[in-house]
Amino acid sequence: MRRVAFAALLATVGFAQSDRPEFEVASVKMYAPGTSVSPESQGFSTTPDGIRAVHVTMRGCLQWAYNIVDVSGPPWISQESYDIIVKATAGGGDLRLMTQTLLETRFQLKVHRETKQALVGVLVVFKTGVKNLHPIDNPGPVQISRVDGKLEIKNAPMSRVAGVLGSPLGIMPLEKTIDETGLSGAYDITLDFRNFDPKDPEFAGNYQAMRAALSDFVSQTLERSYGLKLERRMMPVETLMVDSGSKVPTEN
Repeated sequence: MRRVAFAALLATVGFAQSDRPEFEVASVKMYAPGTSVSPESQGFSTTPDGIRAVHVTMRGCLQWAYNIVDVSGPPWISQESYDIIVKATAGGGDLRLMTQTLLETRFQLKVHRETKQALVGVLVVFKTGVKNLHPIDNPGPVQISRVDGKLEIKNAPMSRVAGVLGSPLGIMPLEKTIDETGLSGAYDITLDFRNFDPKDPEFAGNYQAMRAALSDFVSQTLERSYGLKLERRMMPVETLMVDSGSKVPTEN
């Protein structure tokens, strides 16, 4: 977290827009209800020349752009969905910073950062020890994919595995997650989410209840498959607060 760098700027982040990098081409549209989209194609992903986001909420966009899981604001940031496709020039700048500029401009967003005590995921080794985990010899680049309801993480150190579990680019946003397994090397891990329904009526639209249930589900899956466990502890966490904004983006 770059908490120190931004602590002095806790006022709104909509400053000096002209000095910040912008995308060369950007299409921002409200998601059209009834559009057929496969689960695998939904979500926020980077491309060789930009970003592609399909059927994503503003909360999800902000989580990626600011690299912060805990985002709070008016109800619409979790209710409305958008399709965003942007292209950047080669070496054009930091994609996250450029996305911040895009969202603040198109949605007239005013946001600020806060630090508060919150539940954080901590990846640890279960008391019975690890199983089905073998360090990879000469691992290639880290690969993260979502296929048929499964999250596949390949060639990844445990710090990266923990980061994915606490990232908006995972299957669902969990708390910020850190690695305390003590395991060195790179590993392949697959998590099957097909038996978890984030839209279960039990949650009744309660995002926090869904997130807690998902953390428990992930912990049980890790314990059963790999002898790992995802604990939740109270720790200082950086939060992004949306002060104001428009749920309808300005025209492209």
